[in-house]
Amino acid sequence: MYNQGLFASWVPKPVQQFLILTLAIFSFSLTGVNTGNIPFMNSSMGTMAEYFTMASYASTIGMGAVMPLLLLRFKARFKVRNKLTLIFVGIAALSFISGTTDQPEIIIATAFIIGALKIFILIELLGPLMIMLSPDGHRGKFYSILYPIALGSGQLVNYLATDISHLYNWEFFYNLCCCIDYGNVVLDFPAQSVFFVQITTVLHRLG
Repeated sequence: MYNQGLFASWVPKPVQQFLILTLAIFSFSLTGVNTGNIPFMNSSMGTMAEYFTMASYASTIGMGAVMPLLLLRFKARFKVRNKLTLIFVGIAALSFISGTTDQPEIIIATAFIIGALKIFILIELLGPLMIMLSPDGHRGKFYSILYPIALGSGQLVNYLATDISHLYNWEFFYNLCCCIDYGNVVLDFPAQSVFFVQITTVLHRLG
């Protein structure tokens, strides 16, 4: 039951559960700017820290702004497996832009878009997660497990972001996130076998 269109029918159930949990943990920790990185970004760019605080808020605003406008129409128009792949590719590109720019305004814009894309991922994963974590449909049990995972993963990534920025630089952390996003696309490949075959066929015909 927890497949819900996320994966092809031939993917084993234990693999589906592992991939759903892995993608969910990563998605919970997604944010445009980690608060632990703000001092490093502020000192590196020589700008006010309020820019990056605004970027942190923009990620949350993006999650809320997209809900009433695009979510229902977007959710019904495209297949789940295709959406997740394209969204992870988009987030990887935005992370690369954030890690290579020296303009705080661009980081605010990318943080807003990352927040908007994050909510699409979470909406698709929460249903399967509820079936996995609470098969009897007990919401109290489900949220008592979900919230520690969501909050704990966010705090862990914030600690890692600070540690990596201290050892290397804050740009390295964004580039690392970009690589992890592309890794999520690879993890999602069992769901996308038919999708990529279709794309290859279309490109071959156009050629």
